[in-house]
Amino acid sequence: MHVGDLCGMMGIDHTRERTPMNTQDFSVLNLKKAAYSVNETLEILSLGRTSLYRLVKSGDLAPAKFGKKTLFYASDVAEFLFKLRQSSCNSARRTPQR
Repeated sequence: MHVGDLCGMMGIDHTRERTPMNTQDFSVLNLKKAAYSVNETLEILSLGRTSLYRLVKSGDLAPAKFGKKTLFYASDVAEFLFKLRQSSCNSARRTPQR
């Protein structure tokens, strides 16, 4: 399946510029908590630990420390996912279909 088709199924018009989504609306992502542990964030993003730490190192996702505990704010996770979706749909617009 082509990414453009997936964007269409998700109701995203990848043929025009989009205004930034409200990342405070967690309901579309079903994020119920204000912050998530490393393991919970791995599950939400469907990533491995190394990939998560690569996102932290690159500045794409910022951790917060509470004592020894590392947390990721739901708003940061949501913003990362919205940016990822937008970049995927924008690249679909630039990539010709086969």
